[in-house]
Amino acid sequence: AAMEHGGREDPVALIVRYASLLERLRIKAPTFVLGGLVAQFDASLPDWFFLAMHREIERLIDEGFEEQDAVPLDPWEVARWIGAMKFTPDANQRRAGWEWLVTRAQEDRVRVAAGERQPWPCPYPAFSHEGLAVVPLTTLQELREEADAMHNCLEAFAYPCVAGEMQPFSVREPEGGRRVACFMLERAGIGKWSVLQVAGPLNREPPEAAITAAALACEQCNQIVMHQRRERNMAALARLAARDVEPVP
Repeated sequence: AAMEHGGREDPVALIVRYASLLERLRIKAPTFVLGGLVAQFDASLPDWFFLAMHREIERLIDEGFEEQDAVPLDPWEVARWIGAMKFTPDANQRRAGWEWLVTRAQEDRVRVAAGERQPWPCPYPAFSHEGLAVVPLTTLQELREEADAMHNCLEAFAYPCVAGEMQPFSVREPEGGRRVACFMLERAGIGKWSVLQVAGPLNREPPEAAITAAALACEQCNQIVMHQRRERNMAALARLAARDVEPVP
């Protein structure tokens, strides 16, 4: 598994690094998943990160997951947080488990996004449908304002929005901007979006036009993503073709 996922790292160096890690952590029977994950992360990450990952994999297997599916939640976000944080967790924090690490990493990602006040990328612009304005929300401030106005828990989705896994929209009356509904798109696999929920104020039944608008936005987002993937694939093929052309003497 380590060899398969090692990327460009020298195979001998990778095996030595992995074997040394197992020796230091006293892991005598590593899982296939652990080897694949360790190979994808920088050697500068602390041993306690890999130990917490190992324990989480074992916990998932004990709960009934097949070994190949026992992948800890958000390991790349945790690794990013560890690399960016300015403190070293104490012994109790390290023993808190993988859930504690994931929660702290996600909270840090949201905190940083709030401080930077930068919008996250949205695949689809604002549009109108049956007399209603459909507006994508692209900052944490807009997300909070929508949650306050609609009296719902939309702000609880701050992390997946910042991470690009969800995209919220507000449905409003064009005159005065009164909010009549909101909906959330979520990623459903590579390059595909689906409608998570459409709701009116206080999570009541939304107008039929809002439900239709959510379906339209989802369809258009999927078409945009498909077009972007097609362009990337064509560019990659063009680069390969150019590389294979022999130079003219």
